[in-house]
Amino acid sequence: MISCFADEISPLLYEQLDLLNELEMKAMELRSMWGINVLTLSTLQLREIAHAVHTNGISISCISSPIGKYSFNHPMEETKKQLCTAISAAHICSCSRIRIFSWQIGDCVRSENVIFEAAERLKVLTGMAAAEGIDLVMENSAVGVGNTGENCVKLMELVNSPHLRVAFDPASFICAGEKPFDQSYSAVKDYIGYVHIKDAKTGEDKRTVAGEGDGQLPELIRAFSQKPALCLSLEPHLSAFGHAGGFSGPDNFRRAYFALDKLLNAR
Repeated sequence: MISCFADEISPLLYEQLDLLNELEMKAMELRSMWGINVLTLSTLQLREIAHAVHTNGISISCISSPIGKYSFNHPMEETKKQLCTAISAAHICSCSRIRIFSWQIGDCVRSENVIFEAAERLKVLTGMAAAEGIDLVMENSAVGVGNTGENCVKLMELVNSPHLRVAFDPASFICAGEKPFDQSYSAVKDYIGYVHIKDAKTGEDKRTVAGEGDGQLPELIRAFSQKPALCLSLEPHLSAFGHAGGFSGPDNFRRAYFALDKLLNAR
């Protein structure tokens, strides 16, 4: 399945839907709408989104929350409340996945020193999600505990639940100093449950369309094709990106889509 972070197209729902229909895309992620983060959207707004999306024959593949995208100082009780909000949004949107992160660490902290604390927190969240029929997909943030393939595997093994999997992001692995196919994929392949299609060039503070960076996307796409149930979600970040997400705009999003389509047809 091909999905996307629809707010990369536009902050407006019907502009998103217009382009998704033009490209004949049948799935999207919900990270924000009208400039409002998914965890802050009201129940009424979520119902409006779900109705419009499903009326257009499109499914919501993931609730892309920022849960875990902060330091260990963030209270765990607040994190649990956020997950409850995300679970409610997932149910309203008929979605079975929530994107999370593995807590962010400072430059002076070695991730090995906090692996066990992160895993204990992930166990709590995974148990909450599993009880509601929801799977969590953990993005490999370059500044998080799960920043490398090896650390992602450690977290997966410690939590040991089929309801927690890795949301594989090639650009983030590049930023963590790894080669996404040669190193990251070979380490974490048994735990991948979702994929972000995002490419970048090593040492450059910008993103590229799939195949034009150092993300080894041609090799990755061939590997992902062996798992037909895997969802590939476009998150190009071609115009701007930062802590809260990224943006491409309609024209850049089209470029990103056709670049991915070319790789899929060439595999």
